Amino acid sequence: MSGRRRRLLACGIFSKEIRWLIEEKRWPVDPVFLDSSLHVDLGRLETELTSTLSRCIGEDVAVFFGACHPHIDRILSEDGIVRTPVENCVEAILGREAYLRELENGAFFLFEDWARRAGSVILSAFGGSLAVAREVYQSQQKYLLCIRTPCSNDFGPEAEATGRMLGLPLRWMDATLDRLEALLSEIVVCGQEGVACRS
Repeated sequence: MSGRRRRLLACGIFSKEIRWLIEEKRWPVDPVFLDSSLHVDLGRLETELTSTLSRCIGEDVAVFFGACHPHIDRILSEDGIVRTPVENCVEAILGREAYLRELENGAFFLFEDWARRAGSVILSAFGGSLAVAREVYQSQQKYLLCIRTPCSNDFGPEAEATGRMLGLPLRWMDATLDRLEALLSEIVVCGQEGVACRS
């Protein structure tokens, strides 16, 4: 590895995990994290993406995001950037097969970051109406799948509160950082198929 430093623009949902991997592997990466709650406000997400990219002009930039905005690939291509080849953060941590299986079974995925702010994030997406939020979630999901990583703190009480708020039962899953590490490693070594880096 050449030691050339790369700017990593990533969703904050895995900020602890990504920082841990960067430190553990001694990767020459300087991360910038966007707030994960931007996913419920596409206008703000686009604004934050474009403004952050504009501050990184001249740097070697990699983007660790899923298809979190319908136009994210167009937004990034304007700066000659491609993103990590995953649908979303769940696929990035569980892998596509496990993600699709749980999705088909009716899961709504809950990580520590969202569990700790679920009330404000979810309610803001539904105009502050808990009744509407519960109706939508219960019509589309059967359970909350709470995913713990090796970097997670105990977020059981927050997850339980989210379950009560939405009227959905909890299930728990422990995930390793293997998939996340593999995706980030592609960015660091840059040049393999699907690597998210500035061309």
